Amino acid sequence: VALPRLSPRLGVELLHKKIAAALKQQ
Repeated sequence: VALPRLSPRLGVELLHKKIAAALKQQ
């Protein structure tokens, strides 16, 4: 998955949200 160079912070936030959601599911 290629993240847009203009918004690296957005990509990081999305990753954190995905990780948090995965942890909650477990």
